[in-house]
Amino acid sequence: MYSILTKIFSFLVCAMVGSLVFGCKSAKVEVVEAGWTIQQEMTVNAKLKTMTLEEKVCQMFILEPEVINGDCYNCSEDFLQKYVKDPVGGFIFFNRNLQNYSQVKKFISDLQKVSISISGVPLFMCVDEEGGRVCRIARKEEFIQSNSNIKNVGPMGEIKTRKDSYNAGLTVGCYLAEMGFNWNFAPVVDVVENESGPIGNRSFGNNPAKVSELAAGFAKGLTENKVMSCYKHFPGHGAVTGDTHNELNATEKTLEDLLNWDMIPYTNAKSNGIGAIMVSHISIPKISGDNTPASLCYQDLGAILLEKMEFEGLVITDALNMKAVSSYYTSGEAAVLAIQAGNDLLLMPQNYREARESVLTAVKSGQITEERINFSVRKILLWKINL
Repeated sequence: MYSILTKIFSFLVCAMVGSLVFGCKSAKVEVVEAGWTIQQEMTVNAKLKTMTLEEKVCQMFILEPEVINGDCYNCSEDFLQKYVKDPVGGFIFFNRNLQNYSQVKKFISDLQKVSISISGVPLFMCVDEEGGRVCRIARKEEFIQSNSNIKNVGPMGEIKTRKDSYNAGLTVGCYLAEMGFNWNFAPVVDVVENESGPIGNRSFGNNPAKVSELAAGFAKGLTENKVMSCYKHFPGHGAVTGDTHNELNATEKTLEDLLNWDMIPYTNAKSNGIGAIMVSHISIPKISGDNTPASLCYQDLGAILLEKMEFEGLVITDALNMKAVSSYYTSGEAAVLAIQAGNDLLLMPQNYREARESVLTAVKSGQITEERINFSVRKILLWKINL
């Protein structure tokens, strides 16, 4: 059974990698809706039954490649040997991992081959390619000069129409897919109230209905290239003044305030077919009663996004090494709390191995049930089938 499933998942990766050969023609491929066939569900359920607890927990982490063996841009034999012990669910690329077009394309292809050979499951290959000032690829001359499809589509705050946002997503999705990326942590759907805050023109502006409309267009352009989008930063980062990379920040808004303004794009996410939402580390004391980051708080996350909004896609934390989390929680504490809050995927814990071991211990002690782990891993595998 394991060998059959490995072949099935290998076929899926080959189909995904096939878009690299045909370039932007992948934009014409029929888009798979958020929903799965009976056969896909049977495949995933069967695969889940073959996985150990350790393998399932590893699927819930997305790391920088160098966390595995210290190598930023090359999939070496040493990487292969160490990945056997840590078959995580995906990798995120930053400037240090991006030397040039051919290096990235080969690196991603090699990583996928390693993952298939070890776990039979493809990787999420992730990047923050928002447009404007947050562009890991299209702000590098080495990439722009090597491929005419790569260009910086500009900040989202300058986009005015659904057609333009769709075309921006199409452009970004095309060059990401050519290199092998299948998940873009974009668009930003924060409704900007504080122009001097950390979001600024990364978002589509200060009108929640307009932000929702334009974000859906950008996401559609990505999806048509078989690149998953990710709305961020739930519950809404547009009004805070500080940056959670550096410090804990709170919003004084009530749940009613958030639902009527900041959360409107998220309320529409399910109907717009959005596959994933990233949760920020801002705190909402008028909901939680304290300064726990939303990413680690069920009242702020699970009770609203999963229960009230009935969002069924993937839920991922913002980077857990950010100071709003790492200054107050150990990596193990943060990982356990993040899963209890309702996250499916944990991004970049400060100490990955401590985080992984803490989750395993929590499951074995009954603090987290294995059924809870299965719930998230099943979603992860289903979304990987659709890539």
